[in-house]
Amino acid sequence: SIALASDEFRRECAERGMGIISFTVVAASGISAADVEGTSDPYCVCRVGSESVKTTTKLKTLRPVWNEQFSLPITSSDRCMTVSILDWDRFGSNDEIGSVSVSLDSLEAGQTMDGWFRIDGRRGAAGTLLVVVKNAADLPAMDLNGKSDPYCVMQFVRPDGTKERTSAKRTRTISKTLDPVWEETYALAVPRGDSELRVDVWDWDAIGYDDHLGSVQVALSALTPGVRTQRSFAIEIAPNAMSPHRTKPAMITMELCYIPSNEAPDGMLRLLVQVESWDDDMANNQYLSLASGDPHAFSAAQAIEKELGKRAKVDPNLLVRSKGYQEWAKRGVHNVVDLS
Repeated sequence: SIALASDEFRRECAERGMGIISFTVVAASGISAADVEGTSDPYCVCRVGSESVKTTTKLKTLRPVWNEQFSLPITSSDRCMTVSILDWDRFGSNDEIGSVSVSLDSLEAGQTMDGWFRIDGRRGAAGTLLVVVKNAADLPAMDLNGKSDPYCVMQFVRPDGTKERTSAKRTRTISKTLDPVWEETYALAVPRGDSELRVDVWDWDAIGYDDHLGSVQVALSALTPGVRTQRSFAIEIAPNAMSPHRTKPAMITMELCYIPSNEAPDGMLRLLVQVESWDDDMANNQYLSLASGDPHAFSAAQAIEKELGKRAKVDPNLLVRSKGYQEWAKRGVHNVVDLS
């Protein structure tokens, strides 16, 4: 069901000269897994024009149920509602799972639309790479205390070395250690075309530039699609971090799972949507609150209702304010054919 907007929200929209759209984000089914456990932590961001609202986050599920109700202001130029489904991450940025665009062109005021909408996956992605950065061992010491403050940056690189910076993710920094433990999970959208995962390990510095400790590159062709693989990789030490005293190779351990796009279903999202009123339902819905006892209020309200038929019920304490309001007042309150 849909909970219609409160009287206070209606009055706020009226004062802004805007209509109202009310909707319920019901549930989703078959969304893509964004976490290495094979689940996601999804939430929705719903946007109409410049206004937006957000649902709560549902943890570890591919079939979230929200049943959450919202109202947003709307104008006659806002003919589309966009719902983005994202995966919440405790560390790093949240990943977009997909989105739904709902056309509002066919909706009359007061009409309800109830349907399942296909979720469009991330544009241009060849699939999803789930990465758990577990730990590293025997990293180079770059600080005077014989330790480092390591963190990792993950991104895809092309054969020519070009970095896909839009895919970059960064772990948190672990202070004063050569054997950091992260245990952090990330979902990276794999770009189309030839690319490999590159993991750079850095030493954070409070003053000056961070020091590059080394890197690892992983070819996706070495991974079996849909199968989790845990491996320890030898880190290629950066020239500035080389030391003749090193006796052990630096290693980083990760768990990887590559899910091609054809194995990651787009899924469906159910929405209940009702446009309570368009801003042009009452001459662009630009209301003016009249002083109590205005002799024109009730006759003007009756005239507007007659003109609009069953599309709207006009509060006699609220009248249209538009660029033609003064002219309309001079012509008489019953002539409401051309208020804009």
